[in-house]
Amino acid sequence: MSKKRKKLTKQFEIRDIRFNDLRDYQEALNASNNHLEKFLDWGIQATKYDSKQCKYILDMMINDSYPNRNFAICYKGKLVGEICFSSGSRPDGL
Repeated sequence: MSKKRKKLTKQFEIRDIRFNDLRDYQEALNASNNHLEKFLDWGIQATKYDSKQCKYILDMMINDSYPNRNFAICYKGKLVGEICFSSGSRPDGL
């Protein structure tokens, strides 16, 4: 593997979401509002999220109150997005 490739893989990380991600999570979520409404059924309702709302969401994700598993996508140590895995509603779903 080339040195450049190794450097790139060290810049990206997928990890558990943490409470200290609150500011980055709020920034990433609010920057995604235009995209959310195009791809998610609840995206049309997305508004600017304040820190109280984001803290509530993080608390639900971290304490496994959500039916799915959420992970932080980080670039150079900063949360820039999230990825979620959940059980499918059909036997052949993920």
